[in-house]
Amino acid sequence: MVNIGLLYVIYNMSQDWVKKILNMKVLFVPDYRGSNLYQSLLANELRSESVVVGFSHDIPIKHLLLNRNGTHVLHIHWIKPLLSSKVNNIFFKSFKLLQSTIKLYLLRIIGIRIIWTVHNLREHDTKNPFMNDIINIVLVSLSHAIIVHSKTGKTIVENKYFKGKIEDKVVVVPHGHYIGAYKNNVTKDESREMLGLPKSKFIYLFFGAVRPYKGLDVLIKAFELIKNDDIALVIAGKPLNDSFMEKVLSLSKLNSIYYFLKYIDNDEIQYYMNASDAVVCSYNGIFTSGSVILAMSYGRPVIAPNLGCIRDYLHEDGGILYEHDDIGSLCKALLQLYQNTSDNLGQNNLRRIAINSWKRIALKTIEVYRND
Repeated sequence: MVNIGLLYVIYNMSQDWVKKILNMKVLFVPDYRGSNLYQSLLANELRSESVVVGFSHDIPIKHLLLNRNGTHVLHIHWIKPLLSSKVNNIFFKSFKLLQSTIKLYLLRIIGIRIIWTVHNLREHDTKNPFMNDIINIVLVSLSHAIIVHSKTGKTIVENKYFKGKIEDKVVVVPHGHYIGAYKNNVTKDESREMLGLPKSKFIYLFFGAVRPYKGLDVLIKAFELIKNDDIALVIAGKPLNDSFMEKVLSLSKLNSIYYFLKYIDNDEIQYYMNASDAVVCSYNGIFTSGSVILAMSYGRPVIAPNLGCIRDYLHEDGGILYEHDDIGSLCKALLQLYQNTSDNLGQNNLRRIAINSWKRIALKTIEVYRND
């Protein structure tokens, strides 16, 4: 016999859940849509689940305090705006850190749920690591939940901050793939012809922002050491500044290194990825790598350092992890992957990363948003 009372309770619970989702409003901080598709792809899927998503470059404290029913979740993705000041010195940065701390505390008091996705433990090439660590501690303390992209990331964050006391707060939500996010309709030969690259050589690709933490000096040195005329290296991405570009260009005069030191438009990414036989990410230090995810999404084998969350995404059937502080290990990886005649490495990466659809990521993120 059907229990009418139980059905009534279940119905009311389901209606409360639907109401909570339908009325949910989330604010992403900062707004990095111009340089990173991650936020746009996540926001689009959240919206398809009836979550209202807004964006702001900083925490709009006045608006949030005056419109207490307007936003339910503040989702912080990167910490730079919490420390950035118009004057770049320790006094003004300290003031901005204090200001950001007060804002977060006030928002928590009025009931706004604070979520922090840890893309990086530190801002890339930061000149103020101490300040960076302080704001991280503030975020760990005041966030209702902390999102990381892998089990290793969860372990790293739990061990680094308040060891043994934040396990329930740190949640694993994988990084979504980039399959279909960028154009992918040209062949390897077409791509190499477009870029003026040799069709017969094995080509390694370094792709992305050209900055000190990417370890490009080590990669170029390793490439020189392997001394193989059948291998070429393509370096594609926008340098930090003109001075750093000159430094990169001075690292080697090898004719087998091809430089495309410029901003790569989204529609052009396919040419570099499809022209390559494998992608190399040579970070000096990293927590989560969007470049590794991008390469896997294009079905490319990957060489990367055994750091951060990378080890949870890149397996031995899709590439090689090397020891980041050992140039010999990188040289060995470059030669080993070149000598691997299997065509399955890239396809294995593509199949593995395809599991992480943005629909799946959005649903997991909503669980974090509504988990009281």
